[in-house]
Amino acid sequence: MNKKQILKGLIVAILIVVLCASSYYVGVSSSYVGDTSEVWVNPPFSEASYVVGRYNSTYYYAKNGTTGKYDYLSTNFTYVLKTSLNNSPKGTYVYLKGGASSDGFYITETIYIPDQVGLEGVGWDYDSAVTIRCTSNIDYVWLCHEASWLKNVYLESVQTTFTHTMLTVNGSYCYVFHVNIVRGGAYSVGGTGLKVLAGKVIYSIFEQINIHGHFKYGCVLYNSGTFPNAYINVNQFYDIRVAIGDGGYGYVLNKTTNGDMQGNTFYSCTTDYGFNGTYIWINNAVDTTFFDFYTWDTVSGAILINITDSDAQDTAFIRGHLSWSNSPHIINNGLRTLFIDVDGFITASSGTAEASDTDTVSFGVTFAISPQTVVITVNENDARYIAQAYSITTTGFSLYLWDDVAGALETSDKTISWIAKYNP
Repeated sequence: MNKKQILKGLIVAILIVVLCASSYYVGVSSSYVGDTSEVWVNPPFSEASYVVGRYNSTYYYAKNGTTGKYDYLSTNFTYVLKTSLNNSPKGTYVYLKGGASSDGFYITETIYIPDQVGLEGVGWDYDSAVTIRCTSNIDYVWLCHEASWLKNVYLESVQTTFTHTMLTVNGSYCYVFHVNIVRGGAYSVGGTGLKVLAGKVIYSIFEQINIHGHFKYGCVLYNSGTFPNAYINVNQFYDIRVAIGDGGYGYVLNKTTNGDMQGNTFYSCTTDYGFNGTYIWINNAVDTTFFDFYTWDTVSGAILINITDSDAQDTAFIRGHLSWSNSPHIINNGLRTLFIDVDGFITASSGTAEASDTDTVSFGVTFAISPQTVVITVNENDARYIAQAYSITTTGFSLYLWDDVAGALETSDKTISWIAKYNP
């Protein structure tokens, strides 16, 4: 082999080594770096599927969150919002931009939020929150599908007469957060703030909701009985504030003959301001619990709690406060109702009195619920007299007093001691 052949072989070998090294480097580099065109060249315009806002004094827009393009532009805000919601992929949301109280968005028909899609604004106070209003007597917003949500929105009714519902939830795993529902002004009492309506509503969460104004009903769980297997079960309510119109109902759990309503829990929920109505009304619901609740009555005749019948079973009020300026009024016809560590709820009282047969004896305090037990001792001669309480109310009882020696009812006053107890 001559020198020329040896040199040619060395050059070929060197070229082979260089090519192999280049192939290895390119392979490692491409698998490590990846395709950057989508990540860096075309970043999404927004995390939202659409950003909806006011384009100018006439038009409303829906800006695509991925492309940044204006997909929808119209003088009709309702059309823009509904089209954006209906074209949003599952797991995304429509973001409402602007529309504060001074120039809120007006809808002309009910807004339905689709399956696994959200509608979000920013804030909830009157001056800065995204405000949705309507001049028609219609339902405002429905969450009628599974896992849809509504956050940081101010819903305001501006109708003189209103008979519909501001926010209706008719789906499971839904989430409502930081929503202000208001019906202010000199309007007639009517309509509903928040309604959870069967169908099938389970494991939905409601948090930081303010329901205020001239509503007939505040926070309502309602099984209409239209669907034989409908149920509203195991939903949770946190920090709900209800202050509604005179003669209205604060919290309502109303199950009709069909379906099911059980395991719903309310945490730190309150009624605020006095109104001559019913603060908590429970009908047929099972396993309902109120933790850290507060009811405030400043109107004579208001009913703090009304549990209508024995089908309303296993209701518990735990760590709460009953406040009233007039006589407290609680109606409890439920089965196994518990009041545990409730401030303002009297469970026992005792005293003495001078009384004869058929006299009315006052407790000196007002029980929230009539005590089940009244024990009476006749101090003068306990062996001679038989004393019993009857017609027991929240404020006192009637006395049956029998003289066993004379064999007659005792019509002269005798000194008695009594102890009254309500057993939660």
